[in-house]
Amino acid sequence: KRLSDWSVDEIILLNIGKSNQFDSRRDDKWHNIGSSNHNKLISTVSKFCFAPLSVGGGIRNKKQIRELFNYGADKCILNTIIFNDPQTVNWAISEYGSQAIIASIDIKKTVNGEYKVFTNNGTFNTNLSLIDAVTKAINFGVGEIIISSIDNDGSGYGYNDFILKNLPSDIPVEIIINSGAVSAKHFVKALKNEDIDAVAASNIFYFTELS
Repeated sequence: KRLSDWSVDEIILLNIGKSNQFDSRRDDKWHNIGSSNHNKLISTVSKFCFAPLSVGGGIRNKKQIRELFNYGADKCILNTIIFNDPQTVNWAISEYGSQAIIASIDIKKTVNGEYKVFTNNGTFNTNLSLIDAVTKAINFGVGEIIISSIDNDGSGYGYNDFILKNLPSDIPVEIIINSGAVSAKHFVKALKNEDIDAVAASNIFYFTELS
């Protein structure tokens, strides 16, 4: 509700855990919020969210995609299946439209100094370059692409310079950059890049005074 009240353009809700079951019950704290699951959380959040709500994390099949939209998501974020299940991606775009499907690309620097795209929560190296992955997503017909840096995520160092400097030009869809921003200067630096349409962040909204 707070993020929505601040008039952000889009709220991204990613489940980065290995389970769709959440449990906030604790014996060592006074609060006892209880347990829930991803779909119930989306249903609750959507009632307070007046910006487009984009949801993803761990999506592997049509059933999960249907459930996201049925429970209140406006857009669905796909990562791993973009690279290993083209049939499901094509179905999702055909069923819900390009504007409702976002491709998520995670970049990581390998031990030999190359930047490659990783899937499965950053554990599997696809050996695809950033340009190859962006091209693949565009060819599917997705409506947006969010690019995250595994190395910069949560670092506070700002957005990854490799991404800022190596995006292909004239990308026909919206490009969102993510990971590492904790100040307005990080936003400004990224948005000066003509190939980037929007900036995403998390920690700055929760841990920065007067954010």
